[in-house]
Amino acid sequence: MDLQEKVDDIIQLRPIEENKRITRFIEDTFDIIDELDDGDRKGYDSVLNSVKNRINSIFTLEEQKIESLALDEVVYAILRKTPSSNHRDYPEIISNIKKGLMVSIDRRVLKKVLEGLLKNAVENTPDEGRIEISVAESGHDVRVEVRDYGIGITTENQKNIFGGFFHTHDTSFYASKNPYDFLAGGAGLDLLRLKVFSEIFGFSVSFESRRCKFIPADTDFCKGKISACPYIDERAECLSSGGSIFTVEFKSGSQVAL
Repeated sequence: MDLQEKVDDIIQLRPIEENKRITRFIEDTFDIIDELDDGDRKGYDSVLNSVKNRINSIFTLEEQKIESLALDEVVYAILRKTPSSNHRDYPEIISNIKKGLMVSIDRRVLKKVLEGLLKNAVENTPDEGRIEISVAESGHDVRVEVRDYGIGITTENQKNIFGGFFHTHDTSFYASKNPYDFLAGGAGLDLLRLKVFSEIFGFSVSFESRRCKFIPADTDFCKGKISACPYIDERAECLSSGGSIFTVEFKSGSQVAL
């Protein structure tokens, strides 16, 4: 359901001409699959028809409700909901959040933006690591910054980070597909959805990243826990070796009419 929701958001908010282009691309893909069909069509036509119907059904825009929201309240609510895990020690999360800063945006969109940033940070930071979340004024704007002390993104991959359907890591090593696992994998839709939202709702999104110096290539393996790293002797060495900062800036008090 999480993947379906991300795709819904992305396709619903794209301009109509791009929606048509996406549909044509999918139809062409189906044609290629048809050409490769080996005769075993058990359930094949049913699945393809279901996919086509689902794509067509999500082109209608949902009504957006713009309201004035206190960022600190939304952020703290999301932090309280971060799921627990029986098999990993989540990174330490440090918050520095100024109270009373207001933004005007659809509540569901804001939650998805912030949840996506937090999830991305947790999934890219090894156990015993650190994540910092800050909310502050930036001139006339309001800035949300999520910094992780994780493995970082290679320079080569940084240009594709908001493209979607793109993995910044070698998925042969990871890809459990379980949300909030270390390097869970997935289609990269959280960041693509963030970029789409920024274009529609008029906020900016940027990032900077430095790949961990001990594992500089995508194919280099991280054990996912600082104390298990063979390259360092203490936690501070990991925290200074790499990481990423994602920044979102909202126009204070601005509204977007859809």
